[in-house]
This record gives sequence, structure tokens and C-alpha cells, in this order.
Amino acid sequence: MKDGLTTESLARRAAVVRTFQHAWGGYKAFAWGKDELLPLSKRGTERFKLGGTIADVLDVMHLMGLQEDLSQARAWVTTLDVNANVDVSLFETTIRILGGFLSAYQLTNDELYKQKALEVAERLVPAFRTTSGLPYPTVNLQSGQGRSDARLSLSEPTSLQLEFRVAARLANKPSLREGADLVMDKVRDMPKKDGLLPLTGLDGGLRGRFGLGARGDSYYEYLLKQWLLSNKTEERYLKAYQDTVAGIKKHLIRRTSHNGVAFVAEADGFGDKEDMVLVTKMDHLVCFFPGLLALGWLHGAGPREDLDLAEELVEGCWMMYNTTKTGIAPEITQFDMSKGAERDVWIKPADHFSRLRPETVESLFYLYRITRKEKYRDWGWAIHQAIEKHARVITGGYAVIKNVDETPVVLEDKMETFFLAETLKYMYLLFSEHDLIPLDQFVFNTEAHPFRIF
Repeated sequence: MKDGLTTESLARRAAVVRTFQHAWGGYKAFAWGKDELLPLSKRGTERFKLGGTIADVLDVMHLMGLQEDLSQARAWVTTLDVNANVDVSLFETTIRILGGFLSAYQLTNDELYKQKALEVAERLVPAFRTTSGLPYPTVNLQSGQGRSDARLSLSEPTSLQLEFRVAARLANKPSLREGADLVMDKVRDMPKKDGLLPLTGLDGGLRGRFGLGARGDSYYEYLLKQWLLSNKTEERYLKAYQDTVAGIKKHLIRRTSHNGVAFVAEADGFGDKEDMVLVTKMDHLVCFFPGLLALGWLHGAGPREDLDLAEELVEGCWMMYNTTKTGIAPEITQFDMSKGAERDVWIKPADHFSRLRPETVESLFYLYRITRKEKYRDWGWAIHQAIEKHARVITGGYAVIKNVDETPVVLEDKMETFFLAETLKYMYLLFSEHDLIPLDQFVFNTEAHPFRIF
């Protein structure tokens, strides 16, 4: 039996495959060809007009060995016209659609996926044709017209680089990556607070909220991963990653007063001052960070203390799950640092919902791969069981939970593509052999699509 496979892990992995099949079955029955499934009303909804769920899960089906389903999906892809007269999010389309096709090609060597990936990349490139060096957040696939109707978040323009670099390499066309590279050149020259940048407003200022949650997360993720994708040749990204980790440790790592649970806080109002106002909450999105720290340590980007901190932080992420009535983490958790506190975490009423996000399972996957500690598999299995118990829709699919601290649960009519593409993929890999998608040969984009290291 292969390293990492036991009778128990095989049984758990098979259960994850059944979960995927139930989710995919609902999509096929009620939303085929649409972007997302609305599992309660049993219909599909459009977001990209590019078959978002299909593009996002091609690599999952390949990894799981679901060849019949993959063949059906591939047949649909042959009919896909990426020349739709529709405005799409540059960020979301890049990480989900472009990333999905690129990964599917690299895993299967099927030229169809390469063709579609490069067609999508060409349709998105006009978004980078701006005078500022920062792309339009929205672009029309048919006309190439960009639209700026919102303030760019930190993560949006800085989480496109892996995908466009891979596309440029496959097409042997450097111009495909030039716009994404220019973004990083611009961001490199911006003033930073110990490597950190505010979550919104890439205007060169240091006012605002700093953190690793919504609107900032994948900027920090892609610093390390650009270095890894380059086969560790582009040293500036290694240094930028190391600077940000030092800044995070200095300003944002905190521990609760009750049991000393580690978490990543947010901070308001750096400006030119040394003082700042801590916000002691952590988005579930931040739970990617323990895995990133562990991955950085594995590749020599950080000291042993980074792995130790990763294990501490993932304990805090696990606490977000095992302290709710459903065993599922909310979107945002408050960490208690008040003197004499008798609790470590609590949840604000507006934050009780769960979109079945992948970040904690992602970090459990990395930490299990790197440390081989079985507790990480056990925690992942507990999360899987909680999802099965509370989020499953009988007729097909899984739904957003409105309040994870209330049973019986009330569901919301939405199944995110990332539940299949990320949460279930990382869960499958968690229970798989250690050399399936080896971490010295692949790097995952922020939508969990594995790309081969150059």
C-alpha cells in the first residue's frame, strides 16, 4: 500500500468522493452548463457565463478518477464559446476559469484544455491596458472593454500572476504575463509597513485596515508561490514573502488571554504612526496562512519557528470549528484578549454563516503532508462529517449554512464552486498517498488548482 494510505484513510477518501458526486449530481441535474447551482430552488445561476463549476472541477474529477463525469464535462467544454458579451471579474475568472483549464491541461495533457485556457487568457489581457499599471477589475470578454466601478482590493490585482505566467509559458508568448508582472513591479515600489499593505486602495498610502482576511489574503499567498513557481529563481518574491511574515509576526499575531490560543488579528490606522488599533477578529479566509507558513518552511523560506507557529495557528482555526453547535466554523470569529476572559472565541450575530470555505482544510492538508501528524486527518474528517450532517441537500448539492451555532440549521440557496474545487479537493488529498500532487513539483493557485513548477 502506498505511503500515507491506510484502510481508514481509504475509507475516508471514498466518503469524500461520494460527497463530491452528490454535489456534482445536483449540479448536473439542475444547473448543467450554468456557473453555479442553487440547490434549494434546483436551478442554475450565471456569474461568468463560462460554466464556472465545470471549469473549476475538471482537475478534481481527474484526481478522483471519475472518468465518466470528466468525459461529460469535457464534451461540454468543446462547445464553450469564450467570446460572450458579458462583463466578468478579472480576479474570479482568472483564478477559477483560467486556473481550472490550465490545471486540467497540466494534469491530463489534453490539448482541449490548453486551447480553452489560452482563449480565456487572451480575452482577459485587455483588462491590463490601463495608464495606472493596475488592471480594470472588470472586463468584457467580447469587446475587451475594461470597467472600474469599485476600488481595487489588495488581493485582486496581485493574485493573477501564477495563472498568466503559466499561460504565457504554455503559449510561448511572454506578452500574456506582462500586465500581471507590471502589477507586481508597481506594488513592489509602494511604501509598506514592515512588508504589509492596506486591504484596499492601492494608491501608495498606508491608511486603512491591515490583515490577511477578505480583500488581502492571496496577495501574501502569491508572494511565496511566485518564487516557488519560478523554481526559486525570482529572489525578490522570496524577500517580499519573508518581509511580510516578519511584519505579520510583529503586528498581527496575538494570543487569547484565557488559553493563549494564537490567531492573526487585523489592525487599523497605521499611517505614519507606530501605534495602531487592534481588531481581534479573524476571517475564516485567514486560515490559509498556517499552511502557507508550513509550505514556506518546507522550501527553506523560513525558520523552524514558522512551522511551530503554523501548528499553533491551525489550532486556532480548529477551535473555530469545534466550539460551534454544528462543528462548522463561521465566516468570522472573534478572539477574546480581555483580561480575565473565560472564553477564547465568540461569534457576532452577523458572522454566524458558513460558505463551506476551504482554508482550514487547506492548511490541514499542508500540515499533515509536512508533519505526518494524524490529528490533522482526524480534524479534517470531523469537518467532513459536520458538512455531511448539516449542509447536505437531499436532492443534490450542499448549501450555505445561515447559522453554524444553531441546530437544526437553516440553509441558504447557494453552493459555491470553491466547495467542490477547493474544500473537497484538499480533503481528498488529505486522505490520499503522500506523493499525489507532490509539493516539490506543484504549486497550488488560490483556487486550489495545481500548476507544475517551472
